Amino acid sequence: MGLSLKTGTEPFRSGAQVLWATVLDYWRWSGSDLMNNRERSILGEFLVAMALGLEKEPRLEWNAYDLKTSSGLKIEIKTSSAKQSWSQSKPSSIRFDIAPKKYAWDAKTDTTDYELKRHADVYVFCELHGDDPLDTAGWRFYVLSTEVLNQRVPNQKSIGLQPLRNLDPTISTYADLKQNIESVNVPHQES
Repeated sequence: MGLSLKTGTEPFRSGAQVLWATVLDYWRWSGSDLMNNRERSILGEFLVAMALGLEKEPRLEWNAYDLKTSSGLKIEIKTSSAKQSWSQSKPSSIRFDIAPKKYAWDAKTDTTDYELKRHADVYVFCELHGDDPLDTAGWRFYVLSTEVLNQRVPNQKSIGLQPLRNLDPTISTYADLKQNIESVNVPHQES
């Protein structure tokens, strides 16, 4: 099953009858709240994909890692924000999931790795600190080799912002993200 990007103009149908709604209408309905946790997470993945020039391939849901570069670098992307789409009496604490995972599925090969581990080479932690998720100036990106997580917090399931900063990640703007991801020291990289 080869996935390809939709244009948004594809119509919904009822058998042979074309209905008034298109895929773009569906996207507007389902994804307009870019501040909610699910959409913000996918948006963070898209921003990293855009920075790396990987946005022309459809996103794979449930894959063992979020992105893979042409050089074979596997990237896991995690997103958080103190600001939410709902009313808040105080800002949310910023936390990122870093739990080692079992049952990592590879969508391209339809194989499963059953080893409990972090399956990417690099983590990119995306913190939205601005009010507009479409403005890349309102994002901070923390780039960290998975090896650092494995050495310093091997069994930890999540991490807050200050403990993450204590691991000395490369803090990046969107403009420098590609360079900062590509310059991460990865001890062993499998294709």
